[in-house]
Amino acid sequence: MKRTTALLLALALLVAHVLTLQQDAAGHLAQVGERGHAVLRLARQIVHEGTLAWNAGGPVVDAYPSWAWLATAATAERFYWPTPWILQATGGFAALMLVFVLARFSPARMTGVIAPLLLVVSGPLAAAALSGVEWTTFALAACVGFLAHEGQRPRWCAGAMAAAVLIRPEGMGLALLLAAFEWRSAVRRGPRVGWLPFAAPLVAVVLTTLIRRAVTGVWLSPLAADALHYDPARIRVGLSYLRSFLLHSGAPLTAVFASLALILMRGKPRRATRAAILGWAWCLWIAWNGGDDEPFWLALAPALPALFLSVQGVITRAVDSDSRLLHASGWGLFVLGGLAGILASKLPGNIGPIPLEAAQHAWMGQGQTTVAPGLDVGLARLGKHADLARVERLRTIGIFLRDELPANATVLTPWPGAIGYLSRRRVFDLANRVVPPPGTRRTHSWLGPPQGDILAALEREPEYVIPSTQLDEPLRSLEQVAELWLDQFDSEPRTPEREAAVAEAFQAYELVGVPIAVDSRQPHLTAPDPVSILRLRRLGLTPELEIEHDDTTFAIRVRHRGHRQIADLEVLLVDREGREWTLHPTGEFRVSSPARARVRLLIYRSGRRPVELISGVLPEGGEIRAALRLPH
Repeated sequence: MKRTTALLLALALLVAHVLTLQQDAAGHLAQVGERGHAVLRLARQIVHEGTLAWNAGGPVVDAYPSWAWLATAATAERFYWPTPWILQATGGFAALMLVFVLARFSPARMTGVIAPLLLVVSGPLAAAALSGVEWTTFALAACVGFLAHEGQRPRWCAGAMAAAVLIRPEGMGLALLLAAFEWRSAVRRGPRVGWLPFAAPLVAVVLTTLIRRAVTGVWLSPLAADALHYDPARIRVGLSYLRSFLLHSGAPLTAVFASLALILMRGKPRRATRAAILGWAWCLWIAWNGGDDEPFWLALAPALPALFLSVQGVITRAVDSDSRLLHASGWGLFVLGGLAGILASKLPGNIGPIPLEAAQHAWMGQGQTTVAPGLDVGLARLGKHADLARVERLRTIGIFLRDELPANATVLTPWPGAIGYLSRRRVFDLANRVVPPPGTRRTHSWLGPPQGDILAALEREPEYVIPSTQLDEPLRSLEQVAELWLDQFDSEPRTPEREAAVAEAFQAYELVGVPIAVDSRQPHLTAPDPVSILRLRRLGLTPELEIEHDDTTFAIRVRHRGHRQIADLEVLLVDREGREWTLHPTGEFRVSSPARARVRLLIYRSGRRPVELISGVLPEGGEIRAALRLPH
């Protein structure tokens, strides 16, 4: 009864944990993440356009690694169900079932709840549950496959391995690792499930490969193709990503101590050893592929069940020993792991009289990591909190593009998911994850830093570029944009020649401020600060100012035939002596006193007649100059 009660409490705690991490700044349940929005866009293309192409009329490519996840989203879209909620519900249910399965296959004793409870307090699993991607469902399939193999249940093992292959290409790696376990067991003690169950994942691999070849023209998935390419820089990024996971995610650090204990232990618990091998194999795979740019280490969530099973096996062996020190150390490791997991999922702050806020900020690195340029994601709860804000900002940008741009407008961005789904425009991905580079049919993997060849991307001449989410610091110049992209998103080596070429390529654009909604749920309410985007100069959409004046009065009007934008108006009077007078918002001209005559002006389509921006009296005769500037 005690064990059953603990399991029920664990499931309730997981629900609370998941809902807490998925809460946005307004207290609402947040939308799916950036990658989940990419799934929504592809599902809409499949159902309404009848194609796997990211853009209508574009090449059919393997733009997302999970065919099963795309099928789930497309089914919901076909029957007009709320697709984002279906994806979140599926991921959340998989997380609950994962905890249940771990408890079901664990020993019927108190130590049998160690793995489920550690999983419940682990932020990566809770953050992945409602993110809109397939990590929890793949983790469930992998866990069921491993435990079914351990429990000598061949049918369950075959079904789980086949499901894992359909959910992620790495499912074949799971099958190969279980086959190695089966071979070792057959040599030493006799077979566990036999070799027949391994036919199921093999058939799934063959079918998906043949379908991929027939539909997209390539044999290998983008994930496999990128993994076969040895890239030391990518591996260094991945190892830094893994290091930050172990040091800052809380409970997974217990797996390090458990694995060290397994190495030193005599008469190792075989199940715990195999679980550790499986968990660390996944961690090394993600490191080989350069980590992931989603917050809270979502890509490492599938490793958690296996790692915590190894922790459970080691603690069980310690508790069963005659040594009081080992007994206390085992339970102490469990308690410390649980507390660390809870603190990693908590926003920095004191707990009553316990001063924890400063320590949490130091532990989480003020919400930033420095694993590599282009993989600058926040740590733990702070990173998740920042990512929810980023996705919401991208959603509002997508709504602006949908409402203001022509249907055939082209947009380049490092974040194609939310912008592509909400805008419904032709969106190109800087990292070539959903649209291949010109002249090829192969996209790149979603793992690793989201980097690409900036010059090659700009050679497409996209009409608009979304350079940054600008949650912290707005962009003021094209030089800032070039520096930001070279620092974070360029896949080519940085040289002075490269810097000059990128800066020159950006000169084909103008930086303009545009109004966005304060919230995607309230698109009619405008945010107080505009967002800067790049617009191709040759579109001819720059507002045209008309200045009319004599020696005593002046009037400034604007003609505009493009989308809405926000700008400040700067007016100068150069008198006959060459002095510069600046017009202030009060209507006064002052010498050598820089100011903006009007701030945050909404420039909209003027139609046939120009719109008057300002008029007034001149202090002296001279030449009037006026310009629209980016808002301060």
